[in-house]
Amino acid sequence: MKAKNIQHVSLAPAVDITAAATVDGAALNIRDYEGDLKFTHDSSAGAGADNTNDVVIQHSDDGVTDWVNVVGGAFTQVTNAAAAFQTLTISTARLKAFVRKRETTAGTGIGFARSVSMIGEKKYN
Repeated sequence: MKAKNIQHVSLAPAVDITAAATVDGAALNIRDYEGDLKFTHDSSAGAGADNTNDVVIQHSDDGVTDWVNVVGGAFTQVTNAAAAFQTLTISTARLKAFVRKRETTAGTGIGFARSVSMIGEKKYN
């Protein structure tokens, strides 16, 4: 069967990150999606020698409380060594009703440009 209703959703828009922080993205209701979801993390290399950028996909039953990391939902850490484009494929059957990204950036002289997205097929139009 051909995919008919493919959606692209930004979990974190393309921005420049210049400070150390842990930032949670907005909750995204995935109840209307089916099959596999593809999550992407597109990042430049860090500007500083000790820069790190860690992104993990989390899920929750209600989109407000009890967020937990999805097993297999962590992207490989990005450092100053190289830019990265990474993907994770996770079945909706393994996920709770809501997802978000959690991102931790650390180091000195921080400079990352990055985005995090999800691509999936909605059950209905």
